[in-house]
Amino acid sequence: MNNRAQFDQLLAAQPFRPFWLETTGGNQIRVLKREWLLQPSATGYSFVVFSDEGTYTILNYSDLTDTIRIEEPNR
Repeated sequence: MNNRAQFDQLLAAQPFRPFWLETTGGNQIRVLKREWLLQPSATGYSFVVFSDEGTYTILNYSDLTDTIRIEEPNR
């Protein structure tokens, strides 16, 4: 992912909306809740995304494409 600022804006959005990240390997990872994504530091290159199944994925920002899909709210 080339634009870390865009990623940080998604996390800070009010109200938060779940979104999907795409890896360079073609996997899609859902960020369901803001609290389920942990960034060890603002200058770090890795982060952790937890899932609703109780698992987690450790990613590096360079593992991500620039494709981010924001979920539409249910009406």
